[in-house]
Amino acid sequence: MTPADRARRARATFFALTALRWLPTGLLIPILVLYWTSKGLTLVQVGVVSAVQAAVVLALELPTGGLADALGRRPVLAAAAAVGATSTALLLAADGFAGIAAAWALQGVFRALDSGPLEAWYVDAALAADPRRDLERDLSGASTVLYAAVATGSLATAGLGLLGPAVDPLATAVAAALVLDVVSLVAVLVLVREVRPGRGLRAAVAAARATPQVVRAAVRLGWARRPLRLLLAVELLWGAGLTFLELLWQPRTAALVGSGDDAVVLGAMAAGGWVAGAVGAAGLPPLVRLAGGTERAAAAMRVAQGLAVLGLGLAGGILGVVTAYVAFYAVHGAANPAHSALLHRQVGAGERATVLSVNSLLSRAGGLPAALAVGVLADGFGLPAALAVGAAVTAAAAPLYLRSARLDRLAAPRRQADQRAG
Repeated sequence: MTPADRARRARATFFALTALRWLPTGLLIPILVLYWTSKGLTLVQVGVVSAVQAAVVLALELPTGGLADALGRRPVLAAAAAVGATSTALLLAADGFAGIAAAWALQGVFRALDSGPLEAWYVDAALAADPRRDLERDLSGASTVLYAAVATGSLATAGLGLLGPAVDPLATAVAAALVLDVVSLVAVLVLVREVRPGRGLRAAVAAARATPQVVRAAVRLGWARRPLRLLLAVELLWGAGLTFLELLWQPRTAALVGSGDDAVVLGAMAAGGWVAGAVGAAGLPPLVRLAGGTERAAAAMRVAQGLAVLGLGLAGGILGVVTAYVAFYAVHGAANPAHSALLHRQVGAGERATVLSVNSLLSRAGGLPAALAVGVLADGFGLPAALAVGAAVTAAAAPLYLRSARLDRLAAPRRQADQRAG
């Protein structure tokens, strides 16, 4: 098999597993907060459940990222899929705050395990086949697949809402997500192949012993490289801003729609947003050229997302809310692969999964206090005021991209001199 054939096969596997990973999420996105409130949770308790998950991810993110670098991407991906299916099963069986909190804590374990290995596996395979491969194109393609998968799942949830009172669309969506979680696990076991030394129990023990060193190295790496430090700070702010949107868009929309048609409207709305995200992801390369660089494009997109969150809070009717939500995700589709490409350029293969986990950890670190604040702000000042706070936090990340690019350019001559001396 030629290097080009290996790269194409790896990309096809990457795209297929991305779709299977995110289809269940698409089923849950339109109804998750409503599912929780239907079990008796208040908005403050919804925030606490989200914060519990964020705390679990914070505790496990770096160790699991290091495990993927030391043990291999495949076993960590398989473990993540198994934990994800178990979490969804518990969510389906849960009734009340304690059960939902436990299920969502386990979902935090899944997300910690899942946050970097698939992308790291693909980037390693692609660069091994072609060191000059265009990562922006492939990562934006994966984002297109991701958004299309979420949109498909959301449309399926909307369809469940059309089946009438004989079918509970909330519980049925959770059950369907469980089935797809199991399919995703099987696909990982069948499709992912990697050649790495030291597999098995011995490798697992070595990886566990190495975890403290991996954690210390990751923290030092993120802090010592100033351009990388600023990129990670973007993710901290982004995690906080996104939490406001994720926890409030359903109550904001439901307040305008009324009960009875929630699943249909929210499912269609989520599908439209994620379809727009797929279009946005596909449009990243020309956007980068138009902006004059990835950093400039990324900064402009964070400002645009902040304005969309603000529009969601200030819109006076359902049309304005839908427009703001769709605009947010259209930009989101391009912003995430742009951020990922900037991160990948700052690290090597041996650090890649760990740095991706640091990035995901900081997103959760930003989301944890935001989740606790969301319910308090919404109850005390109203949904529009809470969304305005989320908008400000999201847009505040934009200047950090530009500063990171400037520091990276200043450091380039020194890196080149070090390479020549070496």
